[in-house]
Amino acid sequence: MGPVPADAPHEQRQTWMFTIEFANGNTAKATRTPHDGDAARVIEELGLDSPTPAIFVMGGAGLMTPESVEATRTAIEGGVAQFAAERRLPVIDGGTAAGVMAMLGAACRDHGYAFPLIGVAPETQVHYPTSILNGAEPLEENHTHFVLTDGDEFGAESEMIAQLAYALSGRGLQQALGMIINGGEIARREAYRCAVAEPRFPMLILEGSGRLADDLAAGYRAGRSDDPLINDILKQGSIHFISVHQPADGLRAWLADFFSASSRE
Repeated sequence: MGPVPADAPHEQRQTWMFTIEFANGNTAKATRTPHDGDAARVIEELGLDSPTPAIFVMGGAGLMTPESVEATRTAIEGGVAQFAAERRLPVIDGGTAAGVMAMLGAACRDHGYAFPLIGVAPETQVHYPTSILNGAEPLEENHTHFVLTDGDEFGAESEMIAQLAYALSGRGLQQALGMIINGGEIARREAYRCAVAEPRFPMLILEGSGRLADDLAAGYRAGRSDDPLINDILKQGSIHFISVHQPADGLRAWLADFFSASSRE
């Protein structure tokens, strides 16, 4: 199928499957959908398995400092990505070639990890080979799947990320975990949504990764924050912390315990 016109009727834009071929030879399955589209239909058309445990990452992108990138590399490569590869667990992120998303893609490339790595982004804000739009940010070329939503700014995709995680989990039959690694304003709003809106998700915060993750850790340890959203996240959310300095096998062990305990509940 060719690209769906941007002004097509809403019902014609519920999903629209196509393939992205990247310059490095990788291909990714992709679909276009409204930001409030049917997530169950999206995962069905992308050929993703459900129900399955899932991880979605709320992380830093272009504003991560080189120090934060280096500090989180081991946790991302040897922790999150290796765990997902060992369990064939899907990981959802923002899909662009920046920050945490770039590191997840690089881990798959450099270590030969194979698991569904699903990028979700507003199509107007990204570009890729054969793109009909000219957004500023390139898609990361080691992701296996992309879900491109409508919307005129980053953050428009946030609800679709949550709904995809919920649909992959079989609407709660399996557990879905949100991870905060660094993160800015969009991640802050996503974390608030995970804490207070249905479906709610437990969140693992990588303390020491910078910005939002460290603001949450500081608020937790102080018992309060000057940021009312952070106070609500800490008060209403199911929040866990792990240090960025924890060895990668310690993070994998935490994830294994979390998903094992969830499967027994």
